[in-house]
Amino acid sequence: MNSQPTSLRAVDFFCGGGGMTYGFRQAGVDVLAGIDIDPKCRATYKANNKPAKFIGADIKKLSVKLLARRAGIQQNDDNLIFIG
Repeated sequence: MNSQPTSLRAVDFFCGGGGMTYGFRQAGVDVLAGIDIDPKCRATYKANNKPAKFIGADIKKLSVKLLARRAGIQQNDDNLIFIG
């Protein structure tokens, strides 16, 4: 079994209050941001998942370019995963 720390980074889609983000962070994944359309999720997400950013947006309208800028990601990153 490999005991090296993971270098995985993630973006959490439909993050809500951040339960999945929290679990992935506990597993050693660097969650960069969570995205949810519901602004009522922001305070809970941010309180439990610093330093991950909360992106309040409808993913159907969120451009790839804006997502990349807000989450600090780039294309072809083999260590980046999307969770949700």
